[in-house]
Amino acid sequence: RALLLLRGQVEPTIDEVLRLSPTDLAAVRSEAERVEVPGEVEALIAELREWCAVEKLRVSDRRWRKAVKLLQVAAFTNGRSAVSIWDCWLLQHCLWDKPEDRPKIYTWYAERVGTSRALDPSRLTQVVVAWEGQLKKDKNGQSQAQDDEGRLLFQGRDGKPTAKPMGRVQKRRNEEPLFLAPDKSSTSGSEWHFDQCLVRDRNNGGQGYTTRELDGLHVRQSGGYPKFQNWTGREAYLGDSSNYLMEEAEFHRLMEPTRHKNHYVNDVLRQIDELRQHVDEYADNLTHHVKTLDDEIHSHLWVTSDFAVPARASLEATQRTVAELLDRVQRLRDGFDKLPRERERDMPKPSVERANPKKSKQGGSSAE
Repeated sequence: RALLLLRGQVEPTIDEVLRLSPTDLAAVRSEAERVEVPGEVEALIAELREWCAVEKLRVSDRRWRKAVKLLQVAAFTNGRSAVSIWDCWLLQHCLWDKPEDRPKIYTWYAERVGTSRALDPSRLTQVVVAWEGQLKKDKNGQSQAQDDEGRLLFQGRDGKPTAKPMGRVQKRRNEEPLFLAPDKSSTSGSEWHFDQCLVRDRNNGGQGYTTRELDGLHVRQSGGYPKFQNWTGREAYLGDSSNYLMEEAEFHRLMEPTRHKNHYVNDVLRQIDELRQHVDEYADNLTHHVKTLDDEIHSHLWVTSDFAVPARASLEATQRTVAELLDRVQRLRDGFDKLPRERERDMPKPSVERANPKKSKQGGSSAE
C-alpha cells in the first residue's frame, strides 16, 4: 500500500552555480570526442576486454564504446587532450553486472597500473627467458677445431692436435691399456724353469697384456727373477710408449666452442639493443608515473584520493621488476658479445666478377 501511495519523483537539489546547462553538456560532449585515446590506454582496455571474457563478465560492444567516451569526458574535464591511465580507474564502475564483480575489476586495474600490453613485465620476462635459453645453447655448442689452414683437427696419440684423422694408438681391452710382454720375461720364477717358460710372443697373439697380466710374469734381474709387480723397473716400463701394444685407429675429433658467424652475433646484439631501448623507455615511463602520481590522483575530478596508495605500491613493484629485467638484458648482451666468432679465414671470400672482354655496349671488346 505504501508503494502504491508514492507519488511523483524526487529531484536532487543543485545550486544554480553548479548546474550544467544543455549548452555546457553539448560543449563537453563535442570537445570530448576530440580527446586522444593513446596506445597505452587502448592496450590496457583490449587486455581488460580479454580478461572480462575469461572471467565470464559479459560486456557488450556498445558498453565498451560508451566506456571509452566516458574516459574521454573524464580527460577533457580534467583539462587534458588525451586519456591517461588514471582515467581508467572509472572502468570499474562501467563493466559489472553484479555488485560483487566491481572489486574484481578494480583489483585487476590496480595491478595493471603502469603496464602496457606490449611491455607487460610478464611478457618481457618471457622474451628475456627465451633469449637466455638461446645464449645457453650457443655457449654450449661444440664444433670440430681447425688449424690456421682450415683443416679439421683431431686429438693425436700424444694428446696434441693433429690434422691426421687416423694413426697408431695404444690398443685397449675393455677400456684397459695393453702392453707388450717384457723382453725375455717368463711365466715361471724358478731358476730351473725360467728359460723353459720364456714368453715367445710379446704380442700375446695380438691380445697383448693388461697391467694385471704383466704383474703375473717374471723378469730377469740381477739376483733373481721377481714378479713384474715387484720389479724395480715396472713404472719405467709402463711409461715407455715403445712397450705399448699399438693398433691403427681413428683419432677423436678435437672439439672447441662453436665459432658463430659475425652477422648472426651482430644481428642478435641489434635485437637485444632494441629490446633494451624499449625497456628503458618503459622504465622512464614508470618513473614519470611515480613522480606525477600524487598530483594526478589528488587533482583528478573523478578518481578517489585513496587510490594513490595501492597505485604507488603497484608502480614501485613494477619498477623493481623492470630494473631486474634491465640487468638481465645487459648480461644477455655481454654474453652474446663474448661468443666465439669466426676468424677471417673462416669467412667465405667474396666472388670477383670477371669482365668479359668479348662484350661491350657497342659490340666491341671491353678494352675498347
